[in-house]
Amino acid sequence: AVELAERAYSIDSQSAPISDTLGWLLVRRGKKADLTRAIQLLQFAASTQDAPEHHFHLGAAHAAAGSRDVALAALGRALRSGKPFSGRSDAERLQRELSHK
Repeated sequence: AVELAERAYSIDSQSAPISDTLGWLLVRRGKKADLTRAIQLLQFAASTQDAPEHHFHLGAAHAAAGSRDVALAALGRALRSGKPFSGRSDAERLQRELSHK
């Protein structure tokens, strides 16, 4: 999946959905070495297209990188949007976990 997302990104690096997809796949792959690039991609997506899913993914990436406060800010933005998104329950769970640390 990362290879396909990389190919799509090479065709359109200015697409927020493609950047979000590639960044999220890098986070989900779980390699610490991928986190810096994932955060850059997800930051671009979240700043270009104000979609709650992008903010959730950005928050999860920051949490994986150990940046608790930045993660909580991004998760809060996702959850305050009022827009439905498929990762809402995961975002709520991650926000609870980080708030209790």
